[in-house]
Amino acid sequence: GQFMGENCHNVEFVPAEDEQPLQNHDIFCKYTGLVETLLNDFMKCENLSSEEVYEACRRVKEGGENAWVTCVDYLLAATEYTHFMQLIADFRRMEEYDGEEGEMISLAEYEIELAC
Repeated sequence: GQFMGENCHNVEFVPAEDEQPLQNHDIFCKYTGLVETLLNDFMKCENLSSEEVYEACRRVKEGGENAWVTCVDYLLAATEYTHFMQLIADFRRMEEYDGEEGEMISLAEYEIELAC
């Protein structure tokens, strides 16, 4: 939501085999820190261990439940740079397309909040 809206247009796409811009790495590190903080807060709030969260993510990914796979993709993006870059690319495409009207939309206004 807000993080992507504020940062996705600052990411520069270059071929994976080329040297990656430092700005991309800085944004990736910020994203990783944000996800870690939110995930730790969620685990504490729900009294879950990292093993329980991992097992739930594994079951979802293997089960192919599309609605939850996106959530797992956001977590993967915090662990691997290539997944992060794919997430940024996907976010940009979603931000620029509205299937019904063909108009540009902005997703920056959507945020996820913990209910603790």
